Amino acid sequence: MTTRDEVLAGGSTRPRGARRSELVGALERYLEALRANDPALFGATRIRFTENGQELAVGKGLWGTATKQPAPEVQLALADERSSQAACFALVGEAGEPVLLALRVRLRAGRIAEAETLVCRDRDSIFSVEGFRRPRPLFGQLVSGQQRADRELLAGIPDRYLDGILAGDGSAIPVAADCIRVENGVQTVLNPDLVGIREAVRDRGTWHLSVAEQVDSGIFSDIEAARDRRVPLIDEDLGVAFAWFLFDHAGPLTSRGGESRFRTPNSMMAAEAFKVVGGQIREIEALLGVFPYGMRPGWT
Repeated sequence: MTTRDEVLAGGSTRPRGARRSELVGALERYLEALRANDPALFGATRIRFTENGQELAVGKGLWGTATKQPAPEVQLALADERSSQAACFALVGEAGEPVLLALRVRLRAGRIAEAETLVCRDRDSIFSVEGFRRPRPLFGQLVSGQQRADRELLAGIPDRYLDGILAGDGSAIPVAADCIRVENGVQTVLNPDLVGIREAVRDRGTWHLSVAEQVDSGIFSDIEAARDRRVPLIDEDLGVAFAWFLFDHAGPLTSRGGESRFRTPNSMMAAEAFKVVGGQIREIEALLGVFPYGMRPGWT
């Protein structure tokens, strides 16, 4: 696995590993093989594979339950030529129903050597296939000139975001006031009309706020930790940092003060893409799944 230090290695030059077309093509081959329930279609011989933090033999997990319909739809594809890694958010079929998938792959000698996945099924209060399918044109735009962030700045963005959340300080996060955050297909900020917000959580009262305003409101005070943080790849051309981490929620403990959003302890695995333009986070795309408290990520 590529650590943040390895992502930053190489200074200001851009040594090439796998080219962008090869990396994106690997994502496409993986999804087509998944659809066919046949990892041999992308030449999987020796591969480290995890699903929701659990190391499995390739062919297990979603590989056994994926279906041809609905056909795979990629929402966002990222490539890091320096580390020979690629990632995407995609909709795939399972038992004929749509599920959301975060996928990271790493190539060695032209073959997929690592595959890390997060499968988000419609079991939580935040989930919208329609919202996931909504176009995100800003993510696909190249960033150039003075608006372009260097690799080191991009690599530090997820930490600054998470540290600001834990401190309850929105001003510590370099985020634009109009930044849109979409989680499991649901716009969770700047959404006064509650589009895609399910009845069970409509009364939360913070959906209309911006990212920084939500942090300042104290709604995230029930987050005990943001741990096992990784920035495995950076798409320099698109200005996107791709992060993987876990939020711990201890539950409604009186010792923490405030009101928790959760009645029981849990750990939330997140794969998030941060679009950075002019040094500010302009858009966030995330997939999140709720798992047993204290779960491990499967990667270090």
